[in-house]
Amino acid sequence: MPVDFSLLVDIADTTAVRAGLTVLFGLLALTLIFAGRLVRTYLADRIGASLARSVVAVAVALLLAGIGVATAVVWGLEELLADAVSEAIPQEQIPRVVLTVGILVATHFTSVFIKQLYRELLGDSEAVTEHQREVTYRVTQLVLYTTAILVIFGVWDQNLGGLLIGAGFAGIVFGTAARQTIG
Repeated sequence: MPVDFSLLVDIADTTAVRAGLTVLFGLLALTLIFAGRLVRTYLADRIGASLARSVVAVAVALLLAGIGVATAVVWGLEELLADAVSEAIPQEQIPRVVLTVGILVATHFTSVFIKQLYRELLGDSEAVTEHQREVTYRVTQLVLYTTAILVIFGVWDQNLGGLLIGAGFAGIVFGTAARQTIG
């Protein structure tokens, strides 16, 4: 369902009003960025710094995109913006793009959650050093993002046969080189 911007278009009937609204939107954007920092600080104590940073970054990005669209509407450029977006992302590809972005965002938040989980579970443990904890997190992160990329390739109907054969061959080469280096 398309958004009705008729009130905004009716208000912005002169160049001076449009310029004023553009300045107002710019100030709103700066306020959002500053407020984002305050909210991030507030949330950091409650949900953790990494997760707070991610949540605020996504929220501010979405709000700034909304301000950009509103600015385009004020200047009567909404059709030009819609044409540019539809050229960049064909209509039939939108579900795939949304799913891809969703997978990447979910992977990022899962990675942040796992980092906090490792910190809480292994933080006070004397059996695991800081280096071991970091290596464990990085390996988990590698597996998580690799899985996400493979799923994204599946979403875009890409044949992974050649990629997996190449990865297997690279694994054999690195494994042989590592064995010769160590042994």
